[in-house]
Amino acid sequence: MVIRRIEAGNFRSYDELVFEPVAGLNLVVGKNASGKTNLLEAIYLCAYGKGFRGADADLLKRGRERAHVEANFRVGGGVDRTVRVELRRRTKEIAVGNKRLAKRQDLVGQFPVVLSGAWDFDIAAGDPKARRKYLDGLLGLLSPAYLATLRDYLRALKQRNLLLTEMREADPARLREKIEPWTESLIGYGSLLCARREAIVGELRERVRRYYTTIAGADEGVDLEYVPNVRAVEGSYADGLRRRFGELFEKERRRGLTLAGPHLDELLIQVGGVELRRFGSRGEQKTAVLALRLAQVEMIAEKRGERPVLLLDDVFSDLDIRRAERVLRAVGDLQVVATSAEEERVREVKGGVEGIVGLFRVEKGAGVQEISL
Repeated sequence: MVIRRIEAGNFRSYDELVFEPVAGLNLVVGKNASGKTNLLEAIYLCAYGKGFRGADADLLKRGRERAHVEANFRVGGGVDRTVRVELRRRTKEIAVGNKRLAKRQDLVGQFPVVLSGAWDFDIAAGDPKARRKYLDGLLGLLSPAYLATLRDYLRALKQRNLLLTEMREADPARLREKIEPWTESLIGYGSLLCARREAIVGELRERVRRYYTTIAGADEGVDLEYVPNVRAVEGSYADGLRRRFGELFEKERRRGLTLAGPHLDELLIQVGGVELRRFGSRGEQKTAVLALRLAQVEMIAEKRGERPVLLLDDVFSDLDIRRAERVLRAVGDLQVVATSAEEERVREVKGGVEGIVGLFRVEKGAGVQEISL
C-alpha cells in the first residue's frame, strides 16, 4: 500500500495542506513546531480514524469550527481508495469512498500504517501498559477478531471491577455469585488474548534480533519474553486463570479490583542479558524500539500480503550517523515518511540510501514543499 496524496483544511497548524509523497522514502525537514508531526498525524487519522495526540477537538486549528482530512491510498491490485474525515468540535464523520462508516473501529486495519516517534520510548523504558499496547496494536492489524476479543475482555473487566467495588461490603457468597459470569468471561476472552500474545512474541523474537543487529551494526544480544500475569496450567491459560481467580477472591473483595488477567501482562525486553527498561542507554532503547517497529511492519506485510506505510517522527534523534543510515537502509522498498529538524544531517544520511527518495520542507504557515536533493 502507498499514500498517493493527502490534503487537509483547518487541521492542526495548517490552513491548507497538500502532500504528494513518492512511493519510497520521504524525508520531511523543518524547524521545531513547523508542522512536521501534524503531517504524520493527518496520515494516521485517515488510517485509524483518530489522532495520536489528545482529543478530536484538538485536531481543529485554533479558532476554527470544522476541519477535514482526505487521503488517497493505492492498495493491492493498483486500486485507489479514498478516506475522508470531517471534524467538528463535538462530532466526526468518516467515509471510505462514498460509504460513511458507522463507527471508527470499522476503519482500523483497512489501511495499514505503522507509526513510531518519541512516545515509543515508553515501550522501551515505560510501564508494561505501553508494551501491551504495542502487542495489541500489531495483533489488531493482523486480526480484527483479536481487537473484538480485546474489547470484550475490557468490557467484562470493567463490569467485574464495578461489582467488586459496589459490593465490597456484601456477603461474600452473594458477591461471588454476582461476579461469576464476568469471571467466566474474563477466563474465556483472557485465555485467547494470552495465547495470541505468546504466539506473536515467538514470531517477533528473531525478527527483532535481526533488525536490532542491522541498526546497531553488531549483535548485542536483544531478546523478547512474553511474561503473562497468570501462567498456563498444563498448557491451558483458561485453567491458569480459573485457578488464580479462585485464589485471589478474598483479596479482590477487599481491594475492590480485579488482580489477575492479561491486562497485567508484561513484555520483557533485554539487551546483553539485562533489562532494557532499567539499564538500557537512550541509544539502545531507540534502536530496540525501531527494531520492534520494523519487525511489526515485516509481519504485517507477510501475513496480509500488503506492505504498510511507515511513519517515523524525529527519526534521527538519539541515533548516531551510522545507525541513522542503517535505519533508512533497513526499510527497503517500503513507503516511509520520516521527519527531522536536522536538514543538514538528513542530506548527509540520504546519500547512503538507494531507491526512490523525496525531500520535503515544512514551514509554518506555508505548508509542505518538495525541495531539491
